Amino acid sequence: MRIWIDAGHGGTDSGAVSGGVKEKEITLAICQKLTKQLTAQGFTVAESRGQDTYLSVAERAQKANAWGADLFVSVHCNAAQNTAAAGTEVLCYQKGTESSRLAEDILHFLVTELHLKDRGVKERKDLAVLNSTKMPAILVETAFLTNEGDRKKLNQEQDAFALAMKEGILAYLGVDEEELSQAEMRYETLTQVPAWGQPTVEKMLAKQVFADPAHLDLSRDMVRIFVLLDRYGLLG
Repeated sequence: MRIWIDAGHGGTDSGAVSGGVKEKEITLAICQKLTKQLTAQGFTVAESRGQDTYLSVAERAQKANAWGADLFVSVHCNAAQNTAAAGTEVLCYQKGTESSRLAEDILHFLVTELHLKDRGVKERKDLAVLNSTKMPAILVETAFLTNEGDRKKLNQEQDAFALAMKEGILAYLGVDEEELSQAEMRYETLTQVPAWGQPTVEKMLAKQVFADPAHLDLSRDMVRIFVLLDRYGLLG
């Protein structure tokens, strides 16, 4: 399962700003935590941005499509002139689709775990990250930066926002954390391979053994076998 995490805004695009807090900073912080949590569960995760850089919305969709993502999760903060406006909502291209199912599951956990007002799942057909992506895609409006209570949660409960979204993804996939923890870990890149197996895998990469060096798709048992073969000089 390959999941694309999209931290909204970035670089010259600050997004909403309220109370001295910039949307681009909140979204990046939450997405970094979400990526870490999903990776720890064994998912293969990529990000639109891992730092304060600018990408157009079209670039975000194009990169996720090219990477072959199975799910696309874009994270934003809401804002309104009415400072009483509060709560969380999740956007999808069309209701009654896999995207809306994912949106509903993530919304449920955000409302339940962060005690946010439920603003529902809403259709948005005008957003590139929803209308130009080839996989189930959603945009999470985590909470309102312009509302004092919501802004406090966005500042202080970023781990909880990430956890709620991770649990929503697991619910959508129909698995729980115990099931995932027992699933076989797979390694896509050399850096993901355990340290004891990296020298062997590095040799295999140098010999161009793998069809796609960027996506090794190695299990732990496969790495063990390769290490044993290497020790006996059977890898060539």
